[in-house]
Amino acid sequence: MRSARSLAIGLYVAVSVLQFHVPAQAKQKPHAKPQRTHIVQGTAQLAGENGKFDVTYTLDKNSPLNFTLLSASYSPSRLVIGNICTFPRVDQKMLVINFTVQNPQHTDFNYDWSAIKFTVLDPDGTSYDRSADVGKAGTHIRAGVSLKPGQKFAAYTGFVVPEGAKIVKLIADRGNPPVLRVNLAGHIKPLTAPFADPADPTGATCLSNIPAKAGVYYPSGDLDVRYDSAAFVDGPLGYVHADQGNRLYVATYTIRNMIPSSVGYQPGLVELTLQTSDGEKETPMTVLKTIRNEQLGEQLSPGDEYTARAVFQLPQNVTGKSLTFGEGNYGKKYTVDVSAAH
Repeated sequence: MRSARSLAIGLYVAVSVLQFHVPAQAKQKPHAKPQRTHIVQGTAQLAGENGKFDVTYTLDKNSPLNFTLLSASYSPSRLVIGNICTFPRVDQKMLVINFTVQNPQHTDFNYDWSAIKFTVLDPDGTSYDRSADVGKAGTHIRAGVSLKPGQKFAAYTGFVVPEGAKIVKLIADRGNPPVLRVNLAGHIKPLTAPFADPADPTGATCLSNIPAKAGVYYPSGDLDVRYDSAAFVDGPLGYVHADQGNRLYVATYTIRNMIPSSVGYQPGLVELTLQTSDGEKETPMTVLKTIRNEQLGEQLSPGDEYTARAVFQLPQNVTGKSLTFGEGNYGKKYTVDVSAAH
């Protein structure tokens, strides 16, 4: 029999041989965590085309309508389409686009303002939807026509935008792809003097207070307004008289109704502010009729003109320096030099 020592030595050798021939298990890599997909709904740009001026594009493959952008321009004035007048306020301007639509279908197509949704954008991505109705080119007639197959129709519309906005893109959308995007940067006809801010070389910025000349009509709200003259007068003028130490100063101006409905012309319809030689600002005591020394109160039919007299009172040693005028507190404002009035 083997001794206990010999048995122990043999067992040690066998275990060592087994350890030598059994490879160590490879270290398993940890399972990678599944990556979650980040989804934000409603942020993908709608399928469409990048368009150009004077090129025809088809909008809405389901109910197609051909569209061609002809021109774009900034304006300080109103758009009158049908019975609706859309005008820029004191701190705004208009962007007007001219375009054509054509029916590419084999059946008649009823075209009106709702056929295409128009939106314009500035460089910051601020959007402005169409403000005015859609009119037939060269008229004030509201667009509404049944287009025969192949028939083309010329139209225009407008957007009220901030006075300093620089519009760079037009989007035309029929509700189904493709959507048309037209680059407007550098292609919009600029404003001109006296409306354009001379500090903006692009001609995109409209002045809030526009320099005016005597005898010239200027657009303001629903009206065109013209400054005619100013002078000191001997009073009284009917029931209007100057306080002791003062004298009456009369600014004469004319308005023209530019909308297709009557306008009630009362004192205050045209807002006037007289800047005086001593730095004060004066508002009229009253507004009188053209010749009669009676308070103004008239109805102006479409296209009618009316001349009125705004009466101020000033101290004996004070004269007028400038007169600012415009419809209400919302229409475009104009300032004329009246320092020559005596």
